Amino acid sequence: DDGSDGNFYCINGGTAVGTSGFCSCQCSTGFDDVNCASCALGYSGTDCATTNPCVASSDPTDDGFDGNFYCVNGGKAGGTTGSCTCTSCNPYFAGAHCETMVGIAPLTVSEMCSQRNGLNGEFVPQSLTASGRPWYRKANGATLYFDPDCGTGTSPHLWIFDGQEPSVTAASNLDGDASCGTLGRISSTTAFPPTGRNPWTVNCGGTDTKVFVTIIEKNECLTSTVPSDDGSDGNFYCANGGTAWGAVGHCACLCATGFGGRNCESCALGYRGSDCATADPCVASSDPTDDGFDGN
Repeated sequence: DDGSDGNFYCINGGTAVGTSGFCSCQCSTGFDDVNCASCALGYSGTDCATTNPCVASSDPTDDGFDGNFYCVNGGKAGGTTGSCTCTSCNPYFAGAHCETMVGIAPLTVSEMCSQRNGLNGEFVPQSLTASGRPWYRKANGATLYFDPDCGTGTSPHLWIFDGQEPSVTAASNLDGDASCGTLGRISSTTAFPPTGRNPWTVNCGGTDTKVFVTIIEKNECLTSTVPSDDGSDGNFYCANGGTAWGAVGHCACLCATGFGGRNCESCALGYRGSDCATADPCVASSDPTDDGFDGN
């Protein structure tokens, strides 16, 4: 039965839908194919009733229906087809898909030379580059980021003010010009731009000039002891000695050693005990990104 007369072959509980000559099968959960004759993606077994483990995907449209689940920024897919989760996000990321950057405060820059006045003001964190450091953008398009080597091999480990977005996948030469042309730079290996008042080399009117630039972190979040405080007004609940950090609406907790979870309410991976003070033995891993931070 091919549907030409309205009769269409469907098995495994499938139901024929459509009109004569244009029939198809609406398959039961776990089955797929033209006639529901095989297992759907994410299902296995002789009766297609076994849901497979979820697989992390970089496609934002993957919702776990077929076992592929959008999970980025270091997140590990958990659960089974139809009930996927994304856990173990990289530091500074959260959300159902580890897609939201949290816990990194905006920066306020001041005391630039007059020719670079456009670099004064607020820089907002955007995402992480390949070095694991955040990059920032100002409303006028100016950027601030770390480059392990800006391309010449003679100027390593620079925090850079620039006029374009950096690559988030390149290991070095993040602006792609291989010339180390910058609006401003300072040599530093810090995880974040050096705060306080520091000497930067700034291109002022075409000439590299030493300028003492001030950068301060703009932490808008306040630590709260009220579990319902979600950061929407800047108050964010952090337990077990955690500290609220970030911008209003995007707060996160910086947890004390041993603690983890959105509100530092549970033991971090690699720790256990009633006070989360017992470090677990390390476990060998084949994942090159595992650095022992969580015991793997």
